[in-house]
Parts: sequence; structure tokens; C-alpha cells
Amino acid sequence: MTLQIEKNDEMSYESSLEALHQIIEIVENPSTSLDDLMQHVQQADQLFEQCRAKLLGLETNLNKIL
Repeated sequence: MTLQIEKNDEMSYESSLEALHQIIEIVENPSTSLDDLMQHVQQADQLFEQCRAKLLGLETNLNKIL
């Protein structure tokens, strides 16, 4: 089972989060092959970093305002 995720740094936070939820479902499936598992874990890491960067950017902007 392969999930196709856009390789786009401009993916919205919500899209990235939805993709992470889809990856979790795939990873939790016992029929997922080891190769697919490795690929999805790498994709999840990239998505997590994108989400983290967006949240840190938001925090920085909020701190400027406050």
C-alpha cells in the first residue's frame, strides 16, 4: 500500500497533518511491507518537520505581536 504525497514545501499545515494521519493508518496495518514502512516513516519525518516549521513560524509571529 503506497501513499502518494506531494513533495511540496508549500503544502498547507492541514494537508500535511491529514497525510500524517493517513501514514499512521498505513503503518499500523500489519500487512504493510517493511519497504513501504520505511518509505512512510521517511515521509512522516518530512511532513512532521514541515508542520513543526509552520508552527514555529506562527509562534515567532505571535511573539512579535505580543
